[in-house]
Amino acid sequence: MTDPLDELLQAPGLRVPQDFTDKVMARVEAVPGPEPHTQHQASALSVSIQWLALLGGILAGAVQLLTFMFGIWFATSAG
Repeated sequence: MTDPLDELLQAPGLRVPQDFTDKVMARVEAVPGPEPHTQHQASALSVSIQWLALLGGILAGAVQLLTFMFGIWFATSAG
């Protein structure tokens, strides 16, 4: 049994017109990039958020570690 996708891949392809690239590129509108000043502010905000997330992760990890240590201490001292 043959796969329909294999049949399509082996079939001869369509012929692309010579000016196809020119026609497509003529219809593409240029998208303006961000302003440098706005990009700098967004970058500073992004770095601040990254540091805040890192500190939050460290705090959550420290709480988990202390909870685990307290659990081990409680289990061993209860005996």
